[in-house]
Amino acid sequence: MRFPLCLMALFFLMAAGGCKGTEERSISQDEDAAVAGDADQMIVTETEEPEMEYPEADDMAEAESFDDLIDTGESDDTDVAPITVDPYGILMASGIFTLVYNGDGDMDTQINADMSGLVNQPVFTGTYGKKKKPIPGEPTEVVDAYTMSIAVRYGATAESPAIITISQSTQDSTMALVNPAISFNLSIDGLEPGEHPLGMEPEGPDNIYLVNSINNDTDYCLLALSIGGSITVTDVQNLDQPYGASLSFVGAKIPVFHPTETPLGDVVEQLVDIPICPKE
Repeated sequence: MRFPLCLMALFFLMAAGGCKGTEERSISQDEDAAVAGDADQMIVTETEEPEMEYPEADDMAEAESFDDLIDTGESDDTDVAPITVDPYGILMASGIFTLVYNGDGDMDTQINADMSGLVNQPVFTGTYGKKKKPIPGEPTEVVDAYTMSIAVRYGATAESPAIITISQSTQDSTMALVNPAISFNLSIDGLEPGEHPLGMEPEGPDNIYLVNSINNDTDYCLLALSIGGSITVTDVQNLDQPYGASLSFVGAKIPVFHPTETPLGDVVEQLVDIPICPKE
């Protein structure tokens, strides 16, 4: 699964020299993950957040896919005792993108030619962490901040299907990034209006990621990812075109989890080439 390196830069393409659409990072199960901070510091959100039930780890090894593990309420041949993991955060989503850019092309040229694909407001809102920090984030000092979102299409590769990546970033008046940023990868294959499940696998094509800028905005770490929940696509047009598609979607009560504590257990080893943020 591709994880674009340009995620954090998408917010200020015009000022920071652009985002090269061909640049990417892979997420697989074949390498060890680099972990930033104290991953053993566990934080559980308050129980008023919606609970999600999944089977125990021993049963997970026998399932062919994560779809087999979701408690749908239907009976089967085995009596599985569910486990409960409280979400690290809860998201709401509402996005209307009248123009989807071509991530395999020159992003600077496309945006200079038509800026209508830049949405000057948050697509994702919500809270995360023990103190229920807000999304979008708030500046540490009393300065103005604004949020921008963008939709970019990436063509299929041997390792990944074609996807649309929705990126959301917040910047304050000093040009500093305000954490967290959000990346939503949505598979184009079979995409049509209707409900679409999210996060069936940590490295799957239909995931939402929360990331933090680190090292003076030169890199980023993964703070949370979606496992469960859904997005409802309300309209989609021209997906067969590398440039010029349109997409609208909404979502409510989407759960996200810190990689060290998910309904699948600790999934850090399945997420490579990106540090894991400590809990907040």
